[in-house]
Amino acid sequence: MLVVDDDPLMQALIARLLKADFDVQVVGAAAEALSLLDAGYVGDVLLTDFAMPRTDGVELVACLRERGHVLGTRALMFTGDVSSAKKRLDALGIEMHTLDKKADRRTLALVLAAEASEPRSERS
Repeated sequence: MLVVDDDPLMQALIARLLKADFDVQVVGAAAEALSLLDAGYVGDVLLTDFAMPRTDGVELVACLRERGHVLGTRALMFTGDVSSAKKRLDALGIEMHTLDKKADRRTLALVLAAEASEPRSERS
């Protein structure tokens, strides 16, 4: 799983919460995620923050989709502002799970597991 979040405290928290269930790779920016993917990193699912400097999570997902990368369709937006994230996603015609950062570990793990196992053919 690739986790993208610009907040070092959230990075540590997410890694700690998910390391028992997932092989977690954490980066702090969309550009780092793209570089890692360009270098050949393969992950099951992308968990990205919505609000990040320079390139936000929506732009990252859109870029991955344009490149035809599987993580562009196996993605979950993790945000403190679900409403704004959904508006941005809707404006670009991107359907994906959006989860509040206040969600508990169990909810997050269940949604991520479902996202990772859903067949790609069922995605937009």
